[in-house]
Amino acid sequence: MPSLLSPLTADQRRLARREVLRFGHALAGTGLFSDESLAQLLDLHPRAQTRVLTRRPDGSPRDGWAAGAADKATGAQLLKAIGTCALSISLDGVMSSDPACRLVLDQLAADLHDVTGLMVLGADASIVISSPRLAAPLSIAAREAAALTVRGGQVLYVYPAGPEAGLPWTPAREDAVTPVMLQAGQAAFWPSQSPTRSVNGEDLHVSVILTFETPQSKLAQVLRRALGQPSPAACAQTDPTPRFDVGAKGLVWREGLAPEWAPNPKKAPRRRAPAAKALKAA
Repeated sequence: MPSLLSPLTADQRRLARREVLRFGHALAGTGLFSDESLAQLLDLHPRAQTRVLTRRPDGSPRDGWAAGAADKATGAQLLKAIGTCALSISLDGVMSSDPACRLVLDQLAADLHDVTGLMVLGADASIVISSPRLAAPLSIAAREAAALTVRGGQVLYVYPAGPEAGLPWTPAREDAVTPVMLQAGQAAFWPSQSPTRSVNGEDLHVSVILTFETPQSKLAQVLRRALGQPSPAACAQTDPTPRFDVGAKGLVWREGLAPEWAPNPKKAPRRRAPAAKALKAA
């Protein structure tokens, strides 16, 4: 398989793991990300490893996700719902479990070593399909991470890593953020332990979130364990209780579990029974 990542300059290679790097990729040419292929992946991937999420439209970076379920939905129905509802569906680990995706993941790991010079000890990746204009909250990846935009566009916001574990975010930290514009065919790799969030553009967004281990990140994990320090990996608070279902009717909140910010469901107008016709006198 030909290289999937564009080469970096010598200066860019020196900045790997220290600053945000932007580079190109050719994932669209693999044929894995068309509507038909995505629907098939959604059908085949175990629902237990498929995260279905939504969140408050005007929420702050620290407002978390609300979890849902899609046990009875087809892949085509899920794709349609993502296009019309505020949804993010993540196929966790699909790049390792699906045979065709696995070939692409192995090539990405090899290319990452070639273009950055970093030693990649192990890699995994998820495919994330999300709605137009959806804003994802803050998170910190457990390992090294890169985001590769395949369809649509988004702004990725990268914050400096803090000394404390968790999400060290306050409104004042917006002064230190690095916004990165990503269109289809573009990717970003940011320093380890940096909090990130994103805002989608006007179209359906499809991305591959690549996570991998390097000797530096492995050493950092060993030192944290030896010192009894918690892992920096974190995500904005997510209630794991499924509060909604996604199916042919789109996103439907479960009775009594809709959050206060959820829109009120529109009730169909009540139809009146047709008036009985008067019998004509014989």
